[in-house]
Amino acid sequence: MPLDVIKKYEDKRKILDCAETYDIEVEECMKGTGACLKIRGLVHDVMDAGAQIRGIIQNIKIDIENEKKMKTLAQNVVWKFEDTDGQYDVYDEHITGLIEIAYQGDKQPVDFVINEQRFRIDFGQMTEMNLDDPDASIAKVRRELKAGGIPLPENWVKMADKEQVKRVLLGSNSDEYSKVEKRMQESYKPNSIVQIERIQNPKLYRQYFVERQTMVAKNKPEIQNERKLFHGTAEDSIEKINKNGFNRSFAGKHAAYYGNGTYFAVNAKYSASGTYSSTDSKGNKHMYLAMVLTGEFAVGKSGFLVPPAKGSDPTDCYDSVVDNETNPSMFVVFNDAMAYPEYLITFTQ
Repeated sequence: MPLDVIKKYEDKRKILDCAETYDIEVEECMKGTGACLKIRGLVHDVMDAGAQIRGIIQNIKIDIENEKKMKTLAQNVVWKFEDTDGQYDVYDEHITGLIEIAYQGDKQPVDFVINEQRFRIDFGQMTEMNLDDPDASIAKVRRELKAGGIPLPENWVKMADKEQVKRVLLGSNSDEYSKVEKRMQESYKPNSIVQIERIQNPKLYRQYFVERQTMVAKNKPEIQNERKLFHGTAEDSIEKINKNGFNRSFAGKHAAYYGNGTYFAVNAKYSASGTYSSTDSKGNKHMYLAMVLTGEFAVGKSGFLVPPAKGSDPTDCYDSVVDNETNPSMFVVFNDAMAYPEYLITFTQ
């Protein structure tokens, strides 16, 4: 059982408390280039304690990944609160990252602790409330992008301040249009391409950007972390995807042979089939050419909710799953922020 992730005293204390509860011995040892835990005791005690300790390590790894995300976010955005003098002070890096994750998510109120006092930010009102002091005044908060923060793609056109999504029609003579058309026609030549639109959604793009930075930092340099893949869709799903991204909760709507995630095809021909791209009232069909974070992958299996573990450590998982490990034609991701709907292609078969 890997021990590399256990750095904090309080985390080690949880494991020692577990060992005491089950009356087992826990010893740190070396395995390969990393540290691990060796557990000794009665078989049933070792089994029960081992399951609990794996859960502790899993939570530690989740915390570490969240810390990395928060650190990346804090490099690109600043959250400030108004003090009693009407001046704006900056939250620290950890709190800023915590607030930004909630803001980029469902914008539900987020709670945090500063100097042993609980605070809550309401994104609807953009205010901060002290939960432990009902007499304290409610402070205004605001969000600012740092200069040189998460940059939006250079080819995007300007958007209005409160514009969440913009569909940009590409000129059929532009290089951008030609690249998307060529990628599609590598495997499928439609009767006609009606139009190609670039989808501009700053919120989705920045979420994807953070996931990409995290994956690049985690994986070895030789890993191809990102691919351009196809996803067929029905007309009534387009606005939902443009605004909220791909939703893995719809897994199984057509098939979920390799797990309950979002499916992307290497070849446009697959996504153009009637199963995935239904014909609308005008006789048109639709598919996305998406940016997808595939990273390290393994063969998927029906019922998977997350990618499988790489080895004996159940917390060290692959990034995605495929239908064929040697020559994949399909990738499945289990995190909605790991794909961005870059282009929407409208075509006839």
